[in-house]
Amino acid sequence: MSTLIEIPESLQFYFSNDQNASAINQILESESVPLGLSWQEIEQYNKAKVSAQVTQLDYWLLLKKIWELTWGISINELNINEVDPDYYEDEYSADYTWSEDCFYKTYKFNDSHLFLFSCFDERTLRLGFYVESKNGTYEISNALELSEEWGDADNETRRTLTNFIDLRGKDKVDIEPFPKLAHDAITKLKIVP
Repeated sequence: MSTLIEIPESLQFYFSNDQNASAINQILESESVPLGLSWQEIEQYNKAKVSAQVTQLDYWLLLKKIWELTWGISINELNINEVDPDYYEDEYSADYTWSEDCFYKTYKFNDSHLFLFSCFDERTLRLGFYVESKNGTYEISNALELSEEWGDADNETRRTLTNFIDLRGKDKVDIEPFPKLAHDAITKLKIVP
């Protein structure tokens, strides 16, 4: 299976510099057409709004695809069930993924919940996971002995090291190490009593 992923043009533009990202964020955050615009400016604004929404959708689709090619392949080894869809509320939405820079799924794991995610940290792609116990602690995932590519637990979350896959200036990225890292984490979770 190929681990080379194309970056949509909208995201290439978004990730290219801070000014582009700021302009897209500003358009997405606006709730109405600014006052005092000419008809031509309103048309330009509406086109820009749709383009920004396409960028937001591409963001969601890219993180979902990375999740599927990593966690999505390995999770079946645990033979556990995903939580009820109501658990997520609106956290599967493109808006949520955009604002939190994260796409995740949650599974029932013994008496705990296993969270598996793909995320952006600035313009850097990472994977992460954690196990939250019923008492709200993270000792299961924090105690796992993982390869050095996984960072130490940061409060509760285990993430691949910062700046693992940088997206700036790229039209394609190879996520080749990520499926192996996801598999390694799932393999360690399989032996948790």
